[in-house]
Amino acid sequence: KSDVFFIEITDEPGGSCKMPKPGQKVNLLVIQKQIVSDTSALAAKAPATAFQDLAKRQKDAQDFGEIYIKAMSQNGAPAQAIAELESAVGDMKKAQNSLEKSERSNSLPPEESALGKLYHTLALMPELKDLPTVPPPVAQQSTNNPSPTLKVVLEAIK
Repeated sequence: KSDVFFIEITDEPGGSCKMPKPGQKVNLLVIQKQIVSDTSALAAKAPATAFQDLAKRQKDAQDFGEIYIKAMSQNGAPAQAIAELESAVGDMKKAQNSLEKSERSNSLPPEESALGKLYHTLALMPELKDLPTVPPPVAQQSTNNPSPTLKVVLEAIK
């Protein structure tokens, strides 16, 4: 076995590591990264319960993605960003189906593709920050003022 590492290349000078402690869900990107990592670490002949747990987590990520799609559509987001996110959610569905069938090798490509498409969505709409799944603390909200799209999504998730 070997560890799975994610490298983020940004144009920001000296940013801090965004990867949280295992099991901590911060945003959609981290959730998808953790699913890819856990699937990679899973043995091909792992118990069905392990695959079902990953399938459920992938379904949760899909649900968050669909909330983002709905909010972005309502707020006039660029069509290309919406299409990219819809494609990512489609890949998540493929991965979930493979995980439900305990097919590790068939679930990894769509999981990784979904992650790449999430990053591309953020490149198209950087105001979404890191696709959070929980609102920031009140003190941060007053200083950061999230975009209207992000506000609608966070309210829908709440």
